[in-house]
Amino acid sequence: MNKSSHLIDLSLLKTHSAFRAIFIARFISIVALGMLAVAVPVQIQQLPHSPALVGLAVTLSGAGMFVGFLTGGVLADRYERKRLILLARSTCGLGLVGLAINAVLPTPSVSAVFLLGLWNGFFGALGVTALCRRAISPC
Repeated sequence: MNKSSHLIDLSLLKTHSAFRAIFIARFISIVALGMLAVAVPVQIQQLPHSPALVGLAVTLSGAGMFVGFLTGGVLADRYERKRLILLARSTCGLGLVGLAINAVLPTPSVSAVFLLGLWNGFFGALGVTALCRRAISPC
């Protein structure tokens, strides 16, 4: 009889290289999307110091996510999900690079933060939907 453990079983990460690669990629993706959810409002708050603009930025990101979820479901049913996930995550990464470049400029653009927040909301949701549709629908 095996002794029950209160810790997570990480044996799959040790023995299966494909699972390890997927786990690491998914972990990086979740951390990056989480940082994005914090970075856009923080950048907007630091630039014009307006809580109303912070709300607008979060609303635009949410609207992008809403449209991305709807679009991602349709595209995941019509196209190869693996390519769709890679395209969405890569495009989202470009948006994160754009936010980083905007942040280090001498005069960062508020409109660029709005646009890139909308961009990353859309493509982040598109990738998540394609990933989830893969898990629940027949291939």
